[in-house]
Amino acid sequence: MPPIGNAYAQVSAGGFFTCARTEVGGIVCWGGDNGPEGSTGIVTGAPVGPGFTQIAAGGFHTCALTASAAITCWGGDWVGQATPPGGTGWRLVAAGRTHSCAIDAATAIVCWGENGDGRATPPAGSGWQAVVAGYAHSCALGPTGTITCKGDNTFGQRDAPAGAFVEIAAGANFTLARAADGTVVAWGDGSAGQTTVPASVQPVPAPEPTPTPTPRFTG
Repeated sequence: MPPIGNAYAQVSAGGFFTCARTEVGGIVCWGGDNGPEGSTGIVTGAPVGPGFTQIAAGGFHTCALTASAAITCWGGDWVGQATPPGGTGWRLVAAGRTHSCAIDAATAIVCWGENGDGRATPPAGSGWQAVVAGYAHSCALGPTGTITCKGDNTFGQRDAPAGAFVEIAAGANFTLARAADGTVVAWGDGSAGQTTVPASVQPVPAPEPTPTPTPRFTG
């Protein structure tokens, strides 16, 4: 259960745990503290203190951006997924199961950890707006809103639709995106209905205006 009494600004769910960021930038985690390959500290290893600006929970590790825009990670690190690059100026961080990615000060993407199927091989160039990491795939939102994905494609989780989008999110083996008009699309593993977007979350079309009758005058 999450601690009571804090005002939260962000929440991120991992494999068997959850972390939240308070309004003053503190980090609170709860759930399973141990994972594969002898992983410990998934929950209890969370850093102490305010000022964190973003958190990203992965399979068995979490990464966060500090007040100085550096990256810190904790939890499972058996393939280096919780050993981030140094430096500051990082804009965003994402955590998958065994890999992590981030956007640097030059808006290029950098990834680390396991690189099976190319999941930690970032797309080239700069201008990237967002990056997300799933179980074994990664997707990024480009300068014009198009989506590029890397990594495993067993379930089609890498087959991003064409078009421009403003937000992306990744689950274990599926991915979602939101267009500027609010339309949500999903692709990948839908075995439990995770890619079936309910109609209730889609935008409601504006009603067609009713024509005003033309007055008819008689003499």
